[in-house]
Amino acid sequence: FHIAKMAKDKNGKAKIKKGSLIYYDKSFCVFCENKYVDLLANDTKFFTAKDCGHQMCEADRPTTEVDCPACGTKIKKSGISEKTFEQLEYEREKKIRVDIMKIFNLQETDFDSLRKFHEYQELAETLIYNKVHKIDEAQVHSFRFC
Repeated sequence: FHIAKMAKDKNGKAKIKKGSLIYYDKSFCVFCENKYVDLLANDTKFFTAKDCGHQMCEADRPTTEVDCPACGTKIKKSGISEKTFEQLEYEREKKIRVDIMKIFNLQETDFDSLRKFHEYQELAETLIYNKVHKIDEAQVHSFRFC
């Protein structure tokens, strides 16, 4: 089931009102609002727009660049994935973590005290968090792992 505040734009297309939450058990197509989707079928495929995270059913998967009906983000054919938004975010965070840990690769034995080692680990985790959440980009880029 879906609970969302839906509205129509001036062209009559479905739009999710800003600030609305969508709670769902199954995927939700922002193009057709699941009118053409059999949610009981196990073979129903949904695709995710990588840039905005909104989902679309197989029937509405764009073959050219289109605007997302929910948020207006440009969706390119190459910017669509069969993975869920959560899976894409996990892969992004994993890549960021691997890149940062290539630089922050010292061990506990490389430090004079356990406190200094923990501060080092805390700095690495802060950089990972900032990069994942796009916070304080200047500090993150100054370590030259991007």
